[in-house]
Amino acid sequence: PVFVSSLVVASATAAAVADHEEVTIVASGIAGWEPAAEDEICANLISELLIGGRADRAAAGEAVATHERARYLRAATFAHPDDVRLCSQVDRFSFAMTVAESNGLVVVSPTADPGS
Repeated sequence: PVFVSSLVVASATAAAVADHEEVTIVASGIAGWEPAAEDEICANLISELLIGGRADRAAAGEAVATHERARYLRAATFAHPDDVRLCSQVDRFSFAMTVAESNGLVVVSPTADPGS
């Protein structure tokens, strides 16, 4: 299975892949020529959740919210004023997002909420 993730669904994504023997995590965003910091922060958090290490969710959210890219987005006219605040809320939602092909299109769908 393929999942997409962000901080807002990090724990649900980790839970969805935890039973798989092998998991590959790709921080795919780019900012210029460098990997996007927010994607690396999310990938590290999910990795920490999977290996059972110290997963500091609050620190991950704070790192995204205070990164220089966040300051850039807050000042940008193309970004919604609440974008950084909303995307830095760790585990805002309790579903993972699966990726599938349907009629030649890539479709991202939420998984069932494990708490329901």
